[in-house]
Amino acid sequence: MIDISLLLLNIRVDLPKDLALGAEPGVTFPMAKSTARALWHMKENCIVVCPFRVKPEYVDHVTTILGIDPASVRLVFTDSLLWDELLTGDELWEAIESARGDLGGTIVEVNACFQTRGVIELRRRILGDSESNSDAFLAEGGADFFNRKSLFRRLAAGLRIPLPEGRTVRGSAALRRAVLDLLPITGTVIVKRDNAWSGLGNFAITTDLERPIQGVSRGYPAGNVSESFMDSLYSEMCLLESEVIVVEAYHDFTSAFFFEYLVESDGSVRFLQSFEMKHRPAGDPNEPWRTDWIGLEMPANLPPAVSQHVQDISERTFRFAADLGYRGHIHLDAILLKDGRILFNETNARWSGGTVLHNISSRLLGPHYRDSFMSSYRLLPAVSGSALYTRFESSPLAFSSEAASGSVMVICDPEGASETEALVMGPTRQSIVEGEAPLAKYLSEAVAGP
Repeated sequence: MIDISLLLLNIRVDLPKDLALGAEPGVTFPMAKSTARALWHMKENCIVVCPFRVKPEYVDHVTTILGIDPASVRLVFTDSLLWDELLTGDELWEAIESARGDLGGTIVEVNACFQTRGVIELRRRILGDSESNSDAFLAEGGADFFNRKSLFRRLAAGLRIPLPEGRTVRGSAALRRAVLDLLPITGTVIVKRDNAWSGLGNFAITTDLERPIQGVSRGYPAGNVSESFMDSLYSEMCLLESEVIVVEAYHDFTSAFFFEYLVESDGSVRFLQSFEMKHRPAGDPNEPWRTDWIGLEMPANLPPAVSQHVQDISERTFRFAADLGYRGHIHLDAILLKDGRILFNETNARWSGGTVLHNISSRLLGPHYRDSFMSSYRLLPAVSGSALYTRFESSPLAFSSEAASGSVMVICDPEGASETEALVMGPTRQSIVEGEAPLAKYLSEAVAGP
Protein backbone atom coordinates (compact mmCIF):
# COMPACT_ATOMS: atom_id res chain seq x y z
CA MET A 1 0.00 0.00 0.00
CA ILE A 2 1.26 3.48 -0.84
CA ASP A 3 0.75 6.79 0.98
CA ILE A 4 -1.42 9.18 -1.03
CA SER A 5 -1.69 12.97 -0.76
CA LEU A 6 -5.03 14.66 -1.47
CA LEU A 7 -4.73 18.16 -2.93
CA LEU A 8 -7.80 20.44 -2.90
CA LEU A 9 -7.56 23.43 -5.24
CA ASN A 10 -10.26 25.39 -3.46
CA ILE A 11 -10.62 29.13 -3.98
CA ARG A 12 -12.27 31.06 -1.14
CA VAL A 13 -13.72 34.42 -2.23
CA ASP A 14 -16.83 36.39 -1.38
CA LEU A 15 -18.60 35.93 -4.69
CA PRO A 16 -22.20 35.13 -5.48
CA LYS A 17 -22.17 31.59 -6.84
CA ASP A 18 -23.68 32.52 -10.22
CA LEU A 19 -20.74 34.87 -10.86
CA ALA A 20 -18.11 32.43 -9.61
CA LEU A 21 -19.46 29.63 -11.79
CA GLY A 22 -19.00 31.55 -15.01
CA ALA A 23 -21.84 34.01 -15.56
CA GLU A 24 -19.18 36.72 -15.50
CA PRO A 25 -16.13 35.69 -17.60
CA GLY A 26 -14.01 38.49 -16.15
CA VAL A 27 -14.52 37.04 -12.69
CA THR A 28 -13.94 33.41 -13.64
CA PHE A 29 -10.74 34.15 -15.58
CA PRO A 30 -8.31 34.65 -12.65
CA MET A 31 -9.80 31.66 -10.84
CA ALA A 32 -9.18 29.33 -13.76
CA LYS A 33 -5.61 30.59 -14.03
CA SER A 34 -4.99 30.07 -10.31
CA THR A 35 -6.28 26.51 -10.65
CA ALA A 36 -3.89 25.70 -13.49
CA ARG A 37 -0.87 27.14 -11.65
CA ALA A 38 -1.76 25.20 -8.51
CA LEU A 39 -1.00 21.90 -10.24
CA TRP A 40 2.65 22.62 -9.37
CA HIS A 41 1.72 21.53 -5.83
CA MET A 42 1.45 17.95 -7.11
CA LYS A 43 3.52 15.17 -5.59
CA GLU A 44 4.12 11.55 -6.45
CA ASN A 45 1.06 9.46 -5.50
CA CYS A 46 -1.38 12.34 -5.46
CA ILE A 47 -5.10 12.94 -6.01
CA VAL A 48 -5.86 16.49 -7.17
CA VAL A 49 -9.40 17.88 -6.96
CA CYS A 50 -9.73 20.69 -9.52
CA PRO A 51 -12.69 23.05 -9.98
CA PHE A 52 -11.83 23.69 -13.65
CA ARG A 53 -10.62 21.35 -16.37
CA VAL A 54 -6.96 21.51 -17.35
CA LYS A 55 -5.51 20.40 -20.68
CA PRO A 56 -3.65 17.06 -20.61
CA GLU A 57 -0.51 18.57 -22.16
CA TYR A 58 -0.24 20.98 -19.24
CA VAL A 59 -0.50 18.12 -16.74
CA ASP A 60 2.19 16.25 -18.70
CA HIS A 61 4.39 19.36 -18.64
CA VAL A 62 4.13 19.75 -14.86
CA THR A 63 4.77 16.09 -14.11
CA THR A 64 7.75 16.04 -16.51
CA ILE A 65 9.43 19.07 -14.95
CA LEU A 66 8.82 17.84 -11.39
CA GLY A 67 9.92 14.30 -12.23
CA ILE A 68 6.57 12.77 -11.26
CA ASP A 69 5.32 9.53 -12.78
CA PRO A 70 2.03 10.55 -14.48
CA ALA A 71 0.56 7.16 -13.60
CA SER A 72 0.86 8.08 -9.91
CA VAL A 73 -1.49 11.09 -10.27
CA ARG A 74 -5.26 11.21 -10.50
CA LEU A 75 -7.18 14.41 -11.32
CA VAL A 76 -10.81 14.80 -10.19
CA PHE A 77 -12.65 17.62 -11.99
CA THR A 78 -15.75 19.06 -10.33
CA ASP A 79 -16.60 21.76 -12.94
CA SER A 80 -17.50 23.98 -9.98
CA LEU A 81 -15.67 25.93 -7.33
CA LEU A 82 -15.03 23.74 -4.31
CA TRP A 83 -17.73 25.18 -2.09
CA ASP A 84 -18.03 23.58 1.35
CA GLU A 85 -21.29 21.93 0.30
CA LEU A 86 -19.45 20.15 -2.51
CA LEU A 87 -16.50 19.17 -0.29
CA THR A 88 -18.82 17.50 2.20
CA GLY A 89 -21.09 15.82 -0.36
CA ASP A 90 -21.20 12.13 -1.25
CA GLU A 91 -20.56 12.70 -4.97
CA LEU A 92 -17.06 14.10 -4.40
CA TRP A 93 -16.39 11.51 -1.72
CA GLU A 94 -17.17 8.72 -4.20
CA ALA A 95 -14.92 10.31 -6.85
CA ILE A 96 -12.03 10.56 -4.39
CA GLU A 97 -12.57 6.98 -3.25
CA SER A 98 -12.53 5.83 -6.87
CA ALA A 99 -9.24 7.66 -7.50
CA ARG A 100 -7.77 6.24 -4.30
CA GLY A 101 -8.74 2.74 -5.38
CA ASP A 102 -7.08 3.28 -8.77
CA LEU A 103 -3.83 4.24 -7.07
CA GLY A 104 -4.13 1.37 -4.60
CA GLY A 105 -3.14 3.17 -1.43
CA THR A 106 -4.27 5.12 1.62
CA ILE A 107 -4.75 8.89 1.84
CA VAL A 108 -2.48 10.12 4.62
CA GLU A 109 -2.65 13.92 4.16
CA VAL A 110 -5.09 16.52 2.89
CA ASN A 111 -3.74 19.87 1.64
CA ALA A 112 -5.85 22.84 0.53
CA CYS A 113 -5.35 26.44 -0.55
CA PHE A 114 -7.91 27.71 2.00
CA GLN A 115 -8.76 26.06 5.32
CA THR A 116 -12.57 26.03 5.49
CA ARG A 117 -15.24 24.06 7.30
CA GLY A 118 -15.66 21.81 4.26
CA VAL A 119 -11.94 21.06 4.12
CA ILE A 120 -11.87 20.14 7.82
CA GLU A 121 -14.95 17.91 7.55
CA LEU A 122 -13.58 16.13 4.48
CA ARG A 123 -10.20 15.64 6.17
CA ARG A 124 -11.88 14.14 9.24
CA ARG A 125 -13.93 11.83 7.04
CA ILE A 126 -10.81 10.62 5.24
CA LEU A 127 -8.25 10.52 8.05
CA GLY A 128 -10.58 9.84 10.96
CA ASP A 129 -8.81 12.39 13.14
CA SER A 130 -10.36 13.33 16.46
CA GLU A 131 -11.35 16.97 16.74
CA SER A 132 -8.52 19.27 17.85
CA ASN A 133 -8.47 22.92 18.85
CA SER A 134 -7.18 23.83 15.40
CA ASP A 135 -9.97 21.82 13.73
CA ALA A 136 -12.59 23.64 15.77
CA PHE A 137 -11.07 27.05 14.98
CA LEU A 138 -10.85 26.38 11.23
CA ALA A 139 -14.28 24.74 11.03
CA GLU A 140 -15.77 27.93 12.49
CA GLY A 141 -14.19 29.97 9.69
CA GLY A 142 -11.19 30.97 11.80
CA ALA A 143 -8.96 31.39 8.74
CA ASP A 144 -11.12 34.37 7.74
CA PHE A 145 -9.72 36.17 10.77
CA PHE A 146 -6.47 36.44 8.78
CA ASN A 147 -8.07 37.12 5.39
CA ARG A 148 -10.31 40.09 6.21
CA LYS A 149 -8.64 43.45 5.76
CA SER A 150 -10.83 45.03 8.42
CA LEU A 151 -9.87 42.38 10.97
CA PHE A 152 -6.20 42.76 10.09
CA ARG A 153 -6.31 46.42 11.09
CA ARG A 154 -7.67 45.40 14.50
CA LEU A 155 -5.11 42.62 14.84
CA ALA A 156 -2.24 44.93 13.83
CA ALA A 157 -3.33 47.56 16.34
CA GLY A 158 -3.26 44.97 19.12
CA LEU A 159 0.13 43.56 18.07
CA ARG A 160 1.62 47.06 17.53
CA ILE A 161 2.21 46.52 13.82
CA PRO A 162 2.66 49.80 11.85
CA LEU A 163 -0.29 50.48 9.52
CA PRO A 164 -1.12 53.04 6.83
CA GLU A 165 -3.49 55.70 8.13
CA GLY A 166 -6.96 54.36 7.54
CA ARG A 167 -10.46 53.42 8.66
CA THR A 168 -12.90 50.57 8.46
CA VAL A 169 -16.31 51.90 7.37
CA ARG A 170 -19.90 50.84 6.76
CA GLY A 171 -22.20 52.92 4.57
CA SER A 172 -21.58 55.42 1.80
CA ALA A 173 -21.63 58.43 4.14
CA ALA A 174 -18.87 56.96 6.31
CA LEU A 175 -16.94 56.04 3.16
CA ARG A 176 -17.10 59.62 1.89
CA ARG A 177 -15.99 61.06 5.24
CA ALA A 178 -13.05 58.68 5.39
CA VAL A 179 -11.94 59.49 1.83
CA LEU A 180 -12.11 63.25 2.43
CA ASP A 181 -10.27 62.98 5.76
CA LEU A 182 -7.48 60.74 4.44
CA LEU A 183 -6.89 62.37 1.03
CA PRO A 184 -4.78 65.27 2.37
CA ILE A 185 -2.17 62.86 3.82
CA THR A 186 -0.68 61.76 0.46
CA GLY A 187 -3.17 62.96 -2.17
CA THR A 188 -4.33 59.39 -2.86
CA VAL A 189 -6.45 56.90 -0.96
CA ILE A 190 -7.05 53.26 -1.69
CA VAL A 191 -10.52 51.81 -1.12
CA LYS A 192 -10.50 48.04 -0.47
CA ARG A 193 -13.10 45.33 -0.39
CA ASP A 194 -12.83 43.38 2.82
CA ASN A 195 -12.03 40.07 1.15
CA ALA A 196 -10.77 40.03 -2.43
CA TRP A 197 -7.48 39.12 -4.04
CA SER A 198 -5.13 40.11 -6.87
CA GLY A 199 -6.18 43.76 -6.51
CA LEU A 200 -9.63 42.92 -7.90
CA GLY A 201 -11.35 44.70 -5.04
CA ASN A 202 -9.10 47.79 -4.73
CA PHE A 203 -9.99 51.21 -6.15
CA ALA A 204 -7.97 54.43 -5.93
CA ILE A 205 -9.21 58.00 -5.48
CA THR A 206 -6.49 60.53 -6.19
CA THR A 207 -5.69 64.18 -6.79
CA ASP A 208 -3.18 63.14 -9.47
CA LEU A 209 -4.25 60.56 -12.08
CA GLU A 210 -0.81 60.88 -13.69
CA ARG A 211 0.71 59.24 -10.61
CA PRO A 212 1.48 55.49 -10.87
CA ILE A 213 -0.70 53.51 -8.46
CA GLN A 214 -0.01 49.84 -7.83
CA GLY A 215 -2.44 47.14 -6.79
CA VAL A 216 -5.73 48.70 -7.90
CA SER A 217 -8.14 47.87 -10.70
CA ARG A 218 -9.65 51.35 -11.14
CA GLY A 219 -8.76 54.98 -10.48
CA TYR A 220 -11.03 57.99 -9.87
CA PRO A 221 -10.30 61.73 -9.64
CA ALA A 222 -10.64 63.21 -6.15
CA GLY A 223 -12.69 66.09 -7.53
CA ASN A 224 -15.61 63.73 -8.12
CA VAL A 225 -16.16 62.63 -4.51
CA SER A 226 -19.83 63.58 -4.44
CA GLU A 227 -22.50 61.91 -2.31
CA SER A 228 -24.07 60.28 -5.38
CA PHE A 229 -20.70 58.95 -6.55
CA MET A 230 -20.00 57.47 -3.11
CA ASP A 231 -23.45 55.90 -3.00
CA SER A 232 -22.73 54.23 -6.34
CA LEU A 233 -19.19 53.14 -5.37
CA TYR A 234 -20.29 51.71 -2.03
CA SER A 235 -23.15 49.78 -3.64
CA GLU A 236 -20.79 48.33 -6.24
CA MET A 237 -18.21 47.29 -3.68
CA CYS A 238 -20.82 45.63 -1.49
CA LEU A 239 -22.09 43.38 -4.27
CA LEU A 240 -19.66 40.74 -3.00
CA GLU A 241 -21.68 40.00 0.13
CA SER A 242 -19.83 42.29 2.55
CA GLU A 243 -20.86 45.68 3.91
CA VAL A 244 -17.40 46.48 5.29
CA ILE A 245 -14.87 48.57 3.35
CA VAL A 246 -11.35 49.61 4.32
CA VAL A 247 -10.02 53.04 3.31
CA GLU A 248 -6.31 53.80 3.63
CA ALA A 249 -3.88 56.52 2.63
CA TYR A 250 -1.81 55.34 -0.33
CA HIS A 251 1.92 55.87 0.22
CA ASP A 252 4.60 55.88 -2.46
CA PHE A 253 7.08 53.11 -1.77
CA THR A 254 10.37 51.72 -2.96
CA SER A 255 9.38 48.08 -2.45
CA ALA A 256 6.18 46.07 -2.03
CA PHE A 257 6.77 42.58 -0.64
CA PHE A 258 5.45 39.75 1.50
CA PHE A 259 6.89 37.05 3.76
CA GLU A 260 5.31 33.62 3.57
CA TYR A 261 5.23 31.00 6.33
CA LEU A 262 3.73 27.60 6.92
CA VAL A 263 2.03 26.84 10.23
CA GLU A 264 2.61 23.11 10.61
CA SER A 265 0.09 20.66 12.04
CA ASP A 266 1.90 20.77 15.42
CA GLY A 267 1.62 24.58 15.54
CA SER A 268 5.26 25.30 14.69
CA VAL A 269 5.87 28.26 12.39
CA ARG A 270 8.25 27.73 9.45
CA PHE A 271 9.60 30.47 7.16
CA LEU A 272 9.27 29.64 3.45
CA GLN A 273 10.36 32.64 1.40
CA SER A 274 10.19 36.40 0.95
CA PHE A 275 8.76 37.77 -2.29
CA GLU A 276 9.06 41.22 -3.85
CA MET A 277 6.31 42.33 -6.24
CA LYS A 278 7.37 43.73 -9.61
CA HIS A 279 5.29 46.31 -11.52
CA ARG A 280 5.71 48.37 -14.65
CA PRO A 281 3.61 51.08 -16.33
CA ALA A 282 0.73 49.58 -18.30
CA GLY A 283 1.38 51.94 -21.20
CA ASP A 284 -2.25 53.03 -21.60
CA PRO A 285 -2.28 56.78 -22.40
CA ASN A 286 -5.90 56.97 -21.25
CA GLU A 287 -4.99 55.62 -17.81
CA PRO A 288 -1.43 56.76 -17.06
CA TRP A 289 -1.84 55.84 -13.38
CA ARG A 290 -2.31 52.13 -14.15
CA THR A 291 0.50 49.67 -13.56
CA ASP A 292 0.79 45.98 -14.39
CA TRP A 293 1.96 43.36 -11.95
CA ILE A 294 4.62 41.49 -13.92
CA GLY A 295 5.91 38.94 -11.42
CA LEU A 296 7.75 38.22 -8.20
CA GLU A 297 11.41 38.28 -7.21
CA MET A 298 12.71 35.87 -4.55
CA PRO A 299 14.08 36.59 -2.05
CA ALA A 300 12.85 40.16 -1.69
CA ASN A 301 15.65 42.66 -2.33
CA LEU A 302 15.56 44.39 1.05
CA PRO A 303 18.23 45.87 3.35
CA PRO A 304 19.22 43.21 5.91
CA ALA A 305 17.88 45.25 8.85
CA VAL A 306 14.50 45.68 7.11
CA SER A 307 14.32 41.99 6.27
CA GLN A 308 15.07 40.98 9.86
CA HIS A 309 12.53 43.45 11.25
CA VAL A 310 9.79 42.16 8.94
CA GLN A 311 10.68 38.57 9.77
CA ASP A 312 10.44 39.31 13.51
CA ILE A 313 6.98 40.88 13.10
CA SER A 314 5.83 38.07 10.80
CA GLU A 315 6.87 35.36 13.23
CA ARG A 316 5.22 37.14 16.15
CA THR A 317 2.00 37.50 14.13
CA PHE A 318 1.97 33.92 12.93
CA ARG A 319 2.75 32.47 16.35
CA PHE A 320 -0.40 34.27 17.48
CA ALA A 321 -2.27 32.71 14.53
CA ALA A 322 -0.93 29.27 15.48
CA ASP A 323 -1.96 29.73 19.13
CA LEU A 324 -5.50 30.51 17.98
CA GLY A 325 -5.56 27.31 15.95
CA TYR A 326 -4.66 28.34 12.40
CA ARG A 327 -2.84 25.74 10.31
CA GLY A 328 -1.59 26.12 6.75
CA HIS A 329 0.13 28.73 4.57
CA ILE A 330 -0.04 32.36 5.63
CA HIS A 331 1.74 35.53 4.55
CA LEU A 332 2.11 39.16 5.59
CA ASP A 333 2.18 42.03 3.05
CA ALA A 334 4.18 45.22 3.61
CA ILE A 335 5.72 48.21 1.84
CA LEU A 336 9.03 50.02 2.37
CA LEU A 337 8.56 53.78 2.08
CA LYS A 338 11.10 56.19 0.63
CA ASP A 339 11.76 57.57 4.11
CA GLY A 340 12.67 54.09 5.42
CA ARG A 341 9.43 53.37 7.28
CA ILE A 342 7.74 49.99 6.92
CA LEU A 343 3.95 49.78 6.79
CA PHE A 344 1.98 46.54 6.80
CA ASN A 345 -1.11 46.05 4.62
CA GLU A 346 -2.71 42.68 5.32
CA THR A 347 -2.34 39.01 6.09
CA ASN A 348 -3.61 36.26 3.81
CA ALA A 349 -4.25 32.78 5.18
CA ARG A 350 -3.90 30.77 1.96
CA TRP A 351 -1.41 29.88 -0.72
CA SER A 352 0.11 33.06 -2.13
CA GLY A 353 0.97 33.89 -5.71
CA GLY A 354 4.50 32.85 -4.78
CA THR A 355 3.76 29.48 -3.15
CA VAL A 356 3.88 27.70 -6.50
CA LEU A 357 7.16 29.43 -7.37
CA HIS A 358 8.63 28.39 -4.03
CA ASN A 359 7.53 24.80 -4.68
CA ILE A 360 9.07 24.68 -8.16
CA SER A 361 12.35 26.25 -7.02
CA SER A 362 12.78 24.11 -3.93
CA ARG A 363 11.93 20.92 -5.84
CA LEU A 364 14.35 21.65 -8.71
CA LEU A 365 17.20 23.27 -6.76
CA GLY A 366 17.01 20.95 -3.77
CA PRO A 367 18.92 21.62 -0.54
CA HIS A 368 20.79 24.57 -2.06
CA TYR A 369 17.55 26.41 -2.85
CA ARG A 370 18.34 29.37 -0.61
CA ASP A 371 21.73 29.89 -2.25
CA SER A 372 19.99 30.85 -5.50
CA PHE A 373 17.78 33.69 -6.74
CA MET A 374 14.46 33.36 -8.54
CA SER A 375 12.21 35.68 -10.52
CA SER A 376 8.89 35.11 -12.24
CA TYR A 377 7.85 37.00 -15.35
CA ARG A 378 4.22 37.49 -16.36
CA LEU A 379 2.74 39.27 -19.38
CA LEU A 380 5.21 37.59 -21.71
CA PRO A 381 3.97 36.89 -25.27
CA ALA A 382 1.14 34.34 -25.16
CA VAL A 383 1.96 31.02 -26.78
CA SER A 384 -0.11 27.84 -26.85
CA GLY A 385 1.31 25.33 -24.42
CA SER A 386 0.90 22.49 -26.93
CA ALA A 387 3.26 24.38 -29.26
CA LEU A 388 5.77 25.33 -26.60
CA TYR A 389 6.31 22.86 -23.75
CA THR A 390 8.41 20.20 -25.50
CA ARG A 391 10.16 22.72 -27.72
CA PHE A 392 11.19 24.95 -24.83
CA GLU A 393 12.46 22.12 -22.65
CA SER A 394 15.13 21.37 -25.28
CA SER A 395 16.15 25.04 -25.66
CA PRO A 396 19.28 26.56 -24.07
CA LEU A 397 17.02 28.74 -21.88
CA ALA A 398 15.41 25.78 -20.12
CA PHE A 399 16.31 24.88 -16.54
CA SER A 400 19.39 22.70 -16.19
CA SER A 401 19.84 20.66 -13.03
CA GLU A 402 23.60 20.45 -13.71
CA ALA A 403 23.94 24.25 -13.87
CA ALA A 404 21.23 24.79 -11.22
CA SER A 405 19.88 27.63 -13.35
CA GLY A 406 17.55 28.35 -16.24
CA SER A 407 13.84 28.87 -16.90
CA VAL A 408 10.62 26.92 -16.41
CA MET A 409 7.35 27.68 -18.19
CA VAL A 410 4.87 28.01 -15.33
CA ILE A 411 1.78 28.51 -17.47
CA CYS A 412 1.07 29.19 -21.13
CA ASP A 413 -1.96 30.33 -23.06
CA PRO A 414 -4.58 28.92 -23.34
CA GLU A 415 -4.31 27.10 -20.00
CA GLY A 416 -6.78 29.44 -18.30
CA ALA A 417 -4.71 32.56 -19.02
CA SER A 418 -4.07 35.02 -21.84
CA GLU A 419 -0.37 35.28 -21.12
CA THR A 420 2.73 33.23 -20.54
CA GLU A 421 4.38 33.10 -17.12
CA ALA A 422 7.94 31.87 -16.67
CA LEU A 423 10.23 31.35 -13.69
CA VAL A 424 13.95 32.07 -13.97
CA MET A 425 16.45 30.62 -11.49
CA GLY A 426 20.10 31.61 -11.23
CA PRO A 427 23.15 32.11 -9.01
CA THR A 428 22.92 35.90 -8.76
CA ARG A 429 20.17 38.51 -8.65
CA GLN A 430 21.57 40.15 -11.77
CA SER A 431 21.46 36.89 -13.72
CA ILE A 432 17.74 36.48 -13.16
CA VAL A 433 16.97 40.13 -13.91
CA GLU A 434 18.78 39.71 -17.22
CA GLY A 435 16.70 36.61 -17.97
CA GLU A 436 13.57 38.44 -19.14
CA ALA A 437 14.90 39.78 -22.45
CA PRO A 438 15.94 36.40 -23.95
CA LEU A 439 12.68 34.85 -22.73
CA ALA A 440 10.61 37.57 -24.38
CA LYS A 441 12.62 37.21 -27.59
CA TYR A 442 12.22 33.42 -27.61
CA LEU A 443 8.48 33.60 -27.04
CA SER A 444 8.00 36.33 -29.64
CA GLU A 445 9.71 34.08 -32.18
CA ALA A 446 7.52 31.17 -31.06
CA VAL A 447 4.42 33.30 -31.70
CA ALA A 448 5.69 34.24 -35.14
CA GLY A 449 6.35 30.57 -35.92
CA PRO A 450 9.14 28.98 -37.95
